[in-house]
Amino acid sequence: VVEPGESFKRYANDSTGRGSFLSSENFSSPEESVKALYLEPYDNKATYRQSVTATKPSIVIEGGIKNGRPGSRQTLVIDRDAFDYGVGEKY
Repeated sequence: VVEPGESFKRYANDSTGRGSFLSSENFSSPEESVKALYLEPYDNKATYRQSVTATKPSIVIEGGIKNGRPGSRQTLVIDRDAFDYGVGEKY
């Protein structure tokens, strides 16, 4: 369960999306995030880094990423309405 105020990042091709896959890691480049989160097969170039903050308690699923960087973890949002999605910033 995440609590209000918990922050995450979303790495995506668009700056205003509301995707379900987030990360607590702050990657230094699009290439690093693509490799760590195994985004390439999904044609996600991680052009934008978007801040996402929980606005109410919500259940999420957290875990490692198959074929991703060892130790990197991803958060799957169940209720996107429990989060505020900021506008993504280009790297």
